[in-house]
Amino acid sequence: MKATARHLCLSFAVFLAVIVTGCSSVDGPLNLEPAIMLNDATDITRNDATLGASVTLNGEPLSYLRFQYGETQDMSRSTEDITDAVGNINAEIHNLKAGTTYYFRAVAGTKTATFTTPTLSFTTLPNDAPSVTAAKVLSSGPTCIMISFDIVSDGGDPVTEAGCEISNISSADPWRVSLPADELSEGSHNLVLSGLSPLAEHHIVTYAENINGMTKSEPLVYVTGSSIILGEAGVLETLTSDFDLGKDNICISGFMDGADFRYLRSLVGAPQTDVTVDSRIENVDISDVIIAEGGMSYDGSHFTENNCVTTGLFGDCRSLRSIVLPMSATELRRDAFMDCIKLETIEIPASSATVLPSSGCTSLVSIDAAQNSNYTSVDGVLFDKDVTEIIWFPVGKEGEYELPSTVTAIGENAFRGAKITKLCIGNSVKTIAVGAFSASAIADITLPDNLTNLPQGIFQDCGNLRTIRIGSGCQYIGSYAFDGSALSELHIAATVPPFVKDDTFDSGLFTDCILYIPAKSKAIYRNHRIWGKFKNIIAED
Repeated sequence: MKATARHLCLSFAVFLAVIVTGCSSVDGPLNLEPAIMLNDATDITRNDATLGASVTLNGEPLSYLRFQYGETQDMSRSTEDITDAVGNINAEIHNLKAGTTYYFRAVAGTKTATFTTPTLSFTTLPNDAPSVTAAKVLSSGPTCIMISFDIVSDGGDPVTEAGCEISNISSADPWRVSLPADELSEGSHNLVLSGLSPLAEHHIVTYAENINGMTKSEPLVYVTGSSIILGEAGVLETLTSDFDLGKDNICISGFMDGADFRYLRSLVGAPQTDVTVDSRIENVDISDVIIAEGGMSYDGSHFTENNCVTTGLFGDCRSLRSIVLPMSATELRRDAFMDCIKLETIEIPASSATVLPSSGCTSLVSIDAAQNSNYTSVDGVLFDKDVTEIIWFPVGKEGEYELPSTVTAIGENAFRGAKITKLCIGNSVKTIAVGAFSASAIADITLPDNLTNLPQGIFQDCGNLRTIRIGSGCQYIGSYAFDGSALSELHIAATVPPFVKDDTFDSGLFTDCILYIPAKSKAIYRNHRIWGKFKNIIAED
């Protein structure tokens, strides 16, 4: 009996030990579900948002994770699948409707199960009125200005109207100048505001409007000057009956045709056989003028063209010292100011896309292109916008001049009649156009090695020219290149004689000018049909 009891106690102890031992050796269940927490939407705008979730893995990796979203809880749209998702997961969504509530959730899956988070929501920002910047003056005149402003945002709906609201502080009635219907996009816009009152303060406010409302900028304050206002072309002579022609300055606004310019030319010293005016006007501001075709010839042989400063329009205006051209002028033709011997400054219009030089402006020292988008002025010299081509060198500048290192081209007649005696040209210059230095006072010049062609008339009528050094790359020299020059030394570094024509050199140069050529090429030059005509050929290293 005692043995039986002892045996039962021992068996029970063993059973408890097995149970305890079995429980302590189990690590727990494998492949618990991942923890996926949906985050609030961020970066919410009218049309975009960022959805996010935090993923913690407790077993096998996720095969995919995507975000489902939509305007209803059906959530019919979804992002692309994200594989191996773990940690913080974000996805941008686009093309949403403004002012709309969206529902979203995350859906993920492993090889054996699918998991879906609870649903959250967010609301996109509503559409708004457009936004605009304040007006900025591009060009100005006595009764007209050209302004620029930006439509920064359309507010989410199409802009229905935009422009400027102008008010004269002495008048209670503002008026508007609006952009055309096809120009109401976001970005920069220009407007010409004309018809302003002379000698008055104006407030100019930009505005933009859509179905959500209108936005207005802070006002630009602009004070106009005094001007002769032409309500129609052809009436300048009539309107000047009340103008003091003894003044130095004249400002004109409105439309001008050939008859008006014919009379204006007489006011600034151009000889006109049928007009006699006792005037000493020297400074002209026609920035507000619109050049119109029609009327009589302004100089006996040329006629006006719309928005064009034509050849000779101010030719031989002997008292003209400065001029501000029409801001609407798109073209400034060659020799528009020919022989304006007192002209010192010219302001290139903001709208001009083509500008060519004028000859005979012996006092011209500065060409201003500060408002123009196609050209730029460096120390009064006119270049293209990137300063890669010199367009017009003011011939009134004297001394020596060094081209900027960015210049690769010298334009046609760019230095014609220039008073400078020495010009430094860098190796960046690759092309020179016809007549570039004609009739100039240059006495000494060195041309870089990478110039291959010297065009027709490049140094024609350069009476002071004594020494030219032509680089090793020269292959061609055009007709009349040195016609009328007084060369005493011509240095050629090209080992092969450049192609020349029978009329490239004056016959007198063959006797009076010394030709310096590479030592190893002396025989080639000596035996050349034209180069061999030089009486004095010296070989130099």
